Amino acid sequence: MDTFKTEYEWAGNLLGKGDAEGARRVFARLLGEKDLVPARRALVLQGMGRCLHALHREGEAVDLLREAWEILSREFGAGHPASLAAQQNLSFILQSAGRFDESITVGKKALDALIAQSGECCLPVADALIRLSASYYEAGNLAEAKALSLRAKTMLERLEPEGFAMSTCLNNLGRIAEERGDLEAGCALHRAAVNIRRKVCGAGPDTAFCLGNLGTALAAAGHREEAAAALEEALRCYAMAGRTEGAAIEGLRHNLALCR
Repeated sequence: MDTFKTEYEWAGNLLGKGDAEGARRVFARLLGEKDLVPARRALVLQGMGRCLHALHREGEAVDLLREAWEILSREFGAGHPASLAAQQNLSFILQSAGRFDESITVGKKALDALIAQSGECCLPVADALIRLSASYYEAGNLAEAKALSLRAKTMLERLEPEGFAMSTCLNNLGRIAEERGDLEAGCALHRAAVNIRRKVCGAGPDTAFCLGNLGTALAAAGHREEAAAALEEALRCYAMAGRTEGAAIEGLRHNLALCR
């Protein structure tokens, strides 16, 4: 029996259920194993990085994701899919840590490498565009965030118009529209994102996330009845997944109370 695989999957399941500390302890035990081959060490480092991100320890997570990227680049080459995925994960963690310039630099390098490897129009490139757009959004550069998101949307309309990536892209464009004061356009984009998430994810937490954004946008636009319905559905979806506590849940409850 491959005990590494069993424990690695166990840690992933714990993290998926919201037990970031429990998952961190399992990943820490795996990192302490002797003779851990580099590729597996990189996997565990990325898992540990996700745990630390969930625990709001982004500074530590950045160091682990950077080490994982360096290992994979050294073992397989900088253009290998695993290396590029780790590079994008590092960009995301840098963004979460508020290190936007670094995040954008790393994300742009990953995007350029993906295009060089796979061509301009493919799902990994669309995903990289969406990730990079999020970094520009968090940095306050709405114009570049929108341009990158629209570029990704054009690709996805050809490749996978009703996939998870499209719902993420529409959700992000909705947020950008809200920031620019176009509330009705934001609501329309969030509605479209929710419709796709329902088809792809059912009544899961990923759908709940988009429903929460839709409810918030609707409330800001003055559509309180529709907003309340979306927020109630978001809370039900989270509850079905066992998530009834936390800052995000409390935020939804607060917004729902305001709508009522």
